[in-house]
Amino acid sequence: MRRKYTAELQVDSRIDLFIEENERLITKIKSISNEKVILDIDPKANSINKDKEIHTQFNYKATYYAQQDVYLFQSYVVNVSSDRRYITIKKPVDFYKVKRRQHVRGTWFSPCQYLETNSIERFTMDGRGRLLKGKELAEFKKTGYLLNLSGGGLELKLKEPVNSEFLIIRFKYKGRYLTYYGIIRRQSVVKELGVPTYRIGIEFINLTDAEREKTIKMVFERMRQIQKKNVL
Repeated sequence: MRRKYTAELQVDSRIDLFIEENERLITKIKSISNEKVILDIDPKANSINKDKEIHTQFNYKATYYAQQDVYLFQSYVVNVSSDRRYITIKKPVDFYKVKRRQHVRGTWFSPCQYLETNSIERFTMDGRGRLLKGKELAEFKKTGYLLNLSGGGLELKLKEPVNSEFLIIRFKYKGRYLTYYGIIRRQSVVKELGVPTYRIGIEFINLTDAEREKTIKMVFERMRQIQKKNVL
């Protein structure tokens, strides 16, 4: 049984509300009372999910980012403002601590290649790190952009919708290709200058603990690189 914690909520702290599996609204705490918490939805940070339906009297999962730790909790939505800017939830009592480093999603934005499939079992990797479909080399014919990466999944920006259950994604890092298998958890359309682009949320599958740990280290390394560039 997971250990329960007591966490002190603080105004202006971030809370992510999972309105669907792997789809979340990024909010910050506007006010706290003895029984309720009012969350402020950031329109810029939620351009993709801003119109998703939020049900009152429904129990949602959420993530609370405290100063030193990250917690998971569940809470009922009491009210949603008419302009959808504010959400009132029942003040949570029970929190479950998660490891911050495994929860971090880092900005990436680099070119990638991908392959659609409904049968992931048909693919294997050879001793040279090449992807095989049966006994033949698999071809990555489609390209897109990797927007962000975490130990649990990634987000892609593509020119066309995806019509398969799984994706195999490949991108270069430090001069060599990295390959990930993922199941599609969400797909949405965003118009940029009038042109539709597709945001695809992927959850990793078949990732070993060692591979996940390596991915997390890559994310932190990338974040440090971006931070140095911003400082300079």
